[in-house]
Amino acid sequence: MDLRQLENIVAIAEERSISRAAERLFISQPALSQQVSKLEARLGVPLFSRDKQGLSLTQAGKVYVENAKKYSPFGMRLIIEFMILRLTARVPSQSESLLAAAP
Repeated sequence: MDLRQLENIVAIAEERSISRAAERLFISQPALSQQVSKLEARLGVPLFSRDKQGLSLTQAGKVYVENAKKYSPFGMRLIIEFMILRLTARVPSQSESLLAAAP
């Protein structure tokens, strides 16, 4: 499970549609649908149920999305740090953070 997968599930929950989430995320609908199916199989529980208004979160899906939202800011910080490292080709010391001024 990676940060992108967390963000994808959150997007599906917010859009209530795999198609709309796929558009928003700039990935294909079949790829996103397959990702959900694989994740649900790995977890052993469905994350979404279908109803007349679209997709809705199951209880397990609510827990997943709630926790995914908690971890996203940390994950984004890591991505930014790695991007800075890649752009500067510089490795910070253990006590140094490239985003030291960030909250």
